[in-house]
Amino acid sequence: MWKCKTPLDVKKVKPEYFNQILHQMWVCDSLVGYLSVYHPHFRVGQLRIIEFKKIDLVSEFKLLKQRAIEAELLFDETVNEMMKA
Repeated sequence: MWKCKTPLDVKKVKPEYFNQILHQMWVCDSLVGYLSVYHPHFRVGQLRIIEFKKIDLVSEFKLLKQRAIEAELLFDETVNEMMKA
């Protein structure tokens, strides 16, 4: 994580962190999110904060919304199938 300076850097190294911040921003309808990364060997403050700006990640948010719709449809189909059985 030391080399990560941008959200897309985070996506390459730790996609689960990237997706977590995007999801949190989406749920809160936030325009900005932050990922703080702590490590005792970081020199200044032992902390790195990476800013996620929604305006810079529009395509990622569109994909997130599309995947959420797909997941909800799949969930509904599964529930309906279970109720018929």
